[in-house]
Amino acid sequence: MRDLLSIRSYSKILRKHKHSYYQLVLPLQGFIEITIQNKTLRIRLGDCCVIKSEQFHSFKADEESRFIVADLEQLPPHFIENNVCVFSISSPLKAYLYFLDNQLQHRINDEIEKQSLDLFKRLLDRQSLNHQKDDRIEKVLHEIQQDLSYKWTIKKFANLACLSLSQFKAVFQNNLGMSPMQYLTIKRMEKAQALLVHTDTPLSIIAELTGYKDTATFGRRFTLHFGQPPKTYAKNHKS
Repeated sequence: MRDLLSIRSYSKILRKHKHSYYQLVLPLQGFIEITIQNKTLRIRLGDCCVIKSEQFHSFKADEESRFIVADLEQLPPHFIENNVCVFSISSPLKAYLYFLDNQLQHRINDEIEKQSLDLFKRLLDRQSLNHQKDDRIEKVLHEIQQDLSYKWTIKKFANLACLSLSQFKAVFQNNLGMSPMQYLTIKRMEKAQALLVHTDTPLSIIAELTGYKDTATFGRRFTLHFGQPPKTYAKNHKS
């Protein structure tokens, strides 16, 4: 067997089997119900289900649902060590699935498919194994990622999640292991870092895109986060 990425759909007829390789199931559209060790899991867009080799599992899905399925001989070490069988995928991996969806349907090209699989594995290596998040928190995370420039507040987050301020803070902390504003800062800094290294976007625009009112405020936050001012960081990291 060689490692393989494919697009699949299933039926509402319950099937059960096992295989001698690892399998990852990542929805592109709809959801799938997979039962592993007598526990039924609903895998949705943004989730990944890990099925271990020789592990009996049953599954069913609507015919309209579609999935990227990765059949792999090996998994990253932290996947093997971790008992989580469903986790939320990162934004880069989620975006990459849509590329794979288009590429795999376009035509057969062995070299491109090999490179696509290699990049998929690299993204897996960087993937943290967060448990499935509360739907209300997922909604907030999606909105944050859609617009990091927005003037977010805890109250606006709580309203999105339909929770009180105290409930939202507690549920968010339980799901992410950090406060909402800590998470927002990390996401803003990740975007700023990428823009500095990979583009020639002016600092004033980067500040605007990441939700800071001016370059000075942005510069102070960036320096506190990365230990270097933005211009120095860009100079040291651009190839």
